[in-house]
Amino acid sequence: MEKSEFIQQFQELNTLIEIAILSQDFDKVTRIDESRRKLLKEFAADNEPSEDKVFFEALEACAEENARAISEMKGQMIALAKNTNSRIKQLHGYMA
Repeated sequence: MEKSEFIQQFQELNTLIEIAILSQDFDKVTRIDESRRKLLKEFAADNEPSEDKVFFEALEACAEENARAISEMKGQMIALAKNTNSRIKQLHGYMA
C-alpha cells in the first residue's frame, strides 16, 4: 500500500469516527477504531520507516484529530452517565 493510499484510508476512518461520535454510537466508534488500528499495524508491518516529513505530518494531524475526537467522546459519555445517574435518583425518590 502506498503512503498516500494509507493516509487517505486513515483519514476516512477518522472521519467515520467523528460521525459516529456525533451520533453517540460508541459501539461504532470502537469498531471503526479497531479497523483503523489494524490498518496502521498492517501498513507498519509492510513498510520500512522513512524520513518522509509530509507523511509524518499527515499522520500526526490524523492522530491529533483522533485525540480530540476521543476526548469529546469521553466527555459525552461522562455527561450521559451523570444524566442517567440523576434520573435514577429521581426515580428512586418517586418510588420511595
